[in-house]
Amino acid sequence: MKTIVIILLIAISVLACGCTSTAPATVAPVTTATVSDTGTPDLVGLWTGTTTGHINAKGFRDAGSPEFNITEQKGIAFTGYKEYPDMDGKMYYEEFSGVINKRGEIFIAEKEYGVIIGDLIGPDTLELSYVEDGDDAKAFIILLNRQKI
Repeated sequence: MKTIVIILLIAISVLACGCTSTAPATVAPVTTATVSDTGTPDLVGLWTGTTTGHINAKGFRDAGSPEFNITEQKGIAFTGYKEYPDMDGKMYYEEFSGVINKRGEIFIAEKEYGVIIGDLIGPDTLELSYVEDGDDAKAFIILLNRQKI
């Protein structure tokens, strides 16, 4: 009887550990269709679109049409500038530096203020999130499409 109980406990332990199940299939990492494992997408060009969000001192807003001009790229790193209209009607200009990883995630640091994090969601489409802290805190979603020349 003791032998049967020991065998039964061993069998239950093996089943509980999952030792009888098949090994899980390996899952490839999620990637954006436009980013291959062998190369980095070319981001150089003029990107235009829309901006929607909130500014602490000014409230909710649908901003005008921002323009991101990526002027140079070497491998995963790129640089350029953005132009955008403010609520005062003036156009503003800011330089930036950025990188893109193999998953199509984009990280941009602006020269003066703010951080932009986003994704390349198509060969000519970017979805970016802009945040800036401080008394005049800001948060925006920026949707951009590359302009064909």
